[in-house]
Amino acid sequence: MAATRLSLIGTPEPTATSRAAVAGSLRGRARIANDSAVGFAVYVGYDEPPDFTAERDGFAAAKPVEFAIVPPLAGTSDLYVVLREVNKYGVESQNQQTKTITIDTNGDEVLGPVSAPESLVVQTTIDDFFQVLMTYPGILTDANPADTWRLYVGQGAAPTPGVDVPVATGSALEYGVAVVGPYPTGGVTYHFAVTVYRTEDATESAALTEELVLGADPDTPVSV
Repeated sequence: MAATRLSLIGTPEPTATSRAAVAGSLRGRARIANDSAVGFAVYVGYDEPPDFTAERDGFAAAKPVEFAIVPPLAGTSDLYVVLREVNKYGVESQNQQTKTITIDTNGDEVLGPVSAPESLVVQTTIDDFFQVLMTYPGILTDANPADTWRLYVGQGAAPTPGVDVPVATGSALEYGVAVVGPYPTGGVTYHFAVTVYRTEDATESAALTEELVLGADPDTPVSV
């Protein structure tokens, strides 16, 4: 199967400790400086940490570094990628911290699921507006979190996220607030749904819903 190419921007970086360890291991040895050796090396392990004694999977004089990968025949595969800095003596930093990338059989990155919002509170305000409060803890825990929240409102019938047009959107944060309206308030049932959306792969989370039933407006007083 043909290899797919990925690009690594540059995380994780070598540490001062790893450079010191390399320097200590080279005492008493001679190397010839070669400016063309300076750059960044990439090692890749498939479903396990990479073998640093094997041939490099990629090298470039500057970041980003491109490297070829082999997609799995079925399902997904976790790539454990390590980026190491190389000096003019050909000595690599000794960092072993990996960046994990999950790919499918096409070699495309699998970003994983997007968790749904966990709380939704709707309050009425003056002038027939609604204030909507929501939380998205997944911004801190999802491997690749959503970047946008979406608010849907249905009057009398529940909205369909992903089909209906959201009445408000915003940057996905742990806490969000929106003020929408005005809406008629007399004897109407409103249905609210909030989701979060990841633009990179057009993934929308499950919806968190709330219903608000508003009583009929009192009769307007009439002069007699």
